[in-house]
Amino acid sequence: MIDIKDIFPECDADTLLVELITKRGKANHNKGVSKVSKALKNRSDKQGPFVAVIDSDKFKRLHQDPYLPQFSEVISNYINGKEHLKLNKLPNKQHYLVFIHPEFEPWIWEQAALAEINFEELGYNNDYKGFETDAKNYGLAQSKKFKKFVNAVVSANPPGIIMLRRWLVEKNFNMQCI
Repeated sequence: MIDIKDIFPECDADTLLVELITKRGKANHNKGVSKVSKALKNRSDKQGPFVAVIDSDKFKRLHQDPYLPQFSEVISNYINGKEHLKLNKLPNKQHYLVFIHPEFEPWIWEQAALAEINFEELGYNNDYKGFETDAKNYGLAQSKKFKKFVNAVVSANPPGIIMLRRWLVEKNFNMQCI
């Protein structure tokens, strides 16, 4: 099991997701890709595995960072599956980079649809734009509706959540998804 303090989500919504999946307290939130990179870079491999969680739409900016492009070893690639996740590893280290594809909002919305979540019951009435606004503002407003929605998706256990749970809770980085 990876300690919750050794998981570095890049945004507020990713942090909420990690905390709901792991159910072990507060993740080591680092606002922005450059802060995630710095946090990983400053960790010794002797301290155990470390996992960063970022949206793959941020990948286009990774070339600006000298550290993150070094995560070249692809452990699992489910970008084109129902999971829409990819796990990369820093060669010869226990540092992992989880990409949510393409970014959190459409990813969790699709996972909700796969889990047959009732959007109306959770206050979104198939209103993706309203949901997206809540997600982008989550850290500022702490929307209970948004948190309830994400929690419902996590509880429903769609394919992307199953995969993240295996990586973040079970520390099983090589397991194939169902």
